[in-house]
Amino acid sequence: MGIRTDIAVEFMADKTEKEDSVTVKKYDVEGIEVTNVEILSEQAARDIGKPVGKYVTLETHNGYNIFDMEMLRELLIAEIRGLLGRVEGDVLVVGVGNKTVTPDALGPKAAEGVVATRHYPEDIIEKLGLEDLRSVSVICPGVLGQTGVEVREMLEGAIERIRPEAVVIVDALAARDVSRLGRTVQLSNTGLAPGSGVGNRRSELSERTLGVPCVTVGVPTVVDASTLSFDLTGDEKAEHEPLIVTPRDIDRLIEKSSQVIAYSLNFALQPDVDVELLVSAL
Repeated sequence: MGIRTDIAVEFMADKTEKEDSVTVKKYDVEGIEVTNVEILSEQAARDIGKPVGKYVTLETHNGYNIFDMEMLRELLIAEIRGLLGRVEGDVLVVGVGNKTVTPDALGPKAAEGVVATRHYPEDIIEKLGLEDLRSVSVICPGVLGQTGVEVREMLEGAIERIRPEAVVIVDALAARDVSRLGRTVQLSNTGLAPGSGVGNRRSELSERTLGVPCVTVGVPTVVDASTLSFDLTGDEKAEHEPLIVTPRDIDRLIEKSSQVIAYSLNFALQPDVDVELLVSAL
C-alpha cells in the first residue's frame, strides 16, 4: 500500500538514510520544533520519494494550535527569506486550491492577504516613500475541475508575461498523522504536485517545470482515510472508499493559518519596507 502524505519528515519515518546523502537538523524555538531536512542526492530522493532539495518543518507537540503562537510568524518570515536566497527582483505568489472546499481553501485565502505591488506606478511609489518596494504579483488559478486548465499551464503563461525571479506557492497538504493537523507548517524549495497527498496528483509545479525557483508553503489540512486505517490496523489489503479526514474546526484552521501565512509573506517579501505603512498606504 502507498502511504499518502506530503510531509517530508513522514516520508523519512520508515527510511534509513546515509549521512552523506541526507542531512537532518532539529532544534526548538519557544515551543516550536524546527526540522531542516536536505536531500542531497538523486538516489536518496528516489529512496525517500521526495525531490532533491530543502524541507523545513515547523511543528508543535504541546497540544496548542501552532497558528496561535506568536513565534511562528518570525520563523516563517526567516525561513521564507532563507529559501528565496539571493532573489531580489519580482516574485509571483500563487494560491493553489479550491476556495469553495474548506480544507483546500488555504492557498486562495492566503493569497488574498498578500499585498500585490507590481501594478503601482513608480511616481506613486516615490510619493509614498516606498522606493525599496519589491514588485509582487498574486494569482489564484483555481483547480482543473473549475477552469478546465491545469494550474501549471496557467502559471507558464503568467511567468512568460511577468518574468518573475521566483514563485512562492501556498497550498493545503495531506499528512499521515492526524496529530499534525493544525500543528504543522512545511516549507521547501522543491515545488509541489497539487493533490498528490490524496491520490489526485496534478502537473508538477517546480523550477524544473516552470523555469524559475519555487518556494512552497503548505499546511496539512487532511489525512487520507486509507493511510489512517493502515496506521491504526496495519492491514495493507483492506479496501476503503476514497475518503479524507479533516478536523472539525477546519474553518478556524484555514482562517487562522491563511492569515498567518499572508502576514509572513508580506514581511518576507518586503524586507526593506515598513509593511504596516505599506498596507495602510495601499
